[in-house]
Amino acid sequence: NILIAAYILKREGSKADVVAQFQMSSDFSGERLPIHEEEALKTLGVKINYLPKPDQGPGTFYDLILEKFRILDMLQYRRVMFLDADILPIANLDYIFESSDAGENAILKENLIVANGREPSNAGMFMLAPGAGQLEELRDIITTQYKTARNLPDPKFDVVKGWGHAIEAPDEWKSEMRRGTSWDFWCASSDQGLLYHWTKYVKKSVSQVIK
Repeated sequence: NILIAAYILKREGSKADVVAQFQMSSDFSGERLPIHEEEALKTLGVKINYLPKPDQGPGTFYDLILEKFRILDMLQYRRVMFLDADILPIANLDYIFESSDAGENAILKENLIVANGREPSNAGMFMLAPGAGQLEELRDIITTQYKTARNLPDPKFDVVKGWGHAIEAPDEWKSEMRRGTSWDFWCASSDQGLLYHWTKYVKKSVSQVIK
């Protein structure tokens, strides 16, 4: 799917880099993809980035949801758009970067989230502005949430305080079908809630797309 996405983006005139990030399980003896798969990606101009293996096994839940936020550490870029491997773009997406990274003429803020039916921020596609120290700051948020909620029932998540901010009216989150102040939207306790908290309450600068 990465190959198809890269081909479509190139065909449609995208000038943006395409970076594919891979993480091998600690149970896997190899360190990288088979050479023919690497060559296929490189033929389409895809940059390959290997993430460190988890310390043991497939990695904990908190390890895994953190990985997509490693884009915050891609300091060579002013904006990075994350796409899950099963997302297939059908058009040039450069206009999103251009609408955000345009100084005083910017239409979009530096962070972009997309709402779906049940959540205000789908973690399958979003854009963040990288910055020094930001990944470590987000890692601290995850650690703090885990420590404060570890004695709660599964999924060990406080639906009032969420990832560290209690939402109070008139503030509320909005999705296509719902709205509310409790951290009870779809995957609020995982990457989608963390994404919403980071962009709205930590960075306090985000554009939200609602169909």
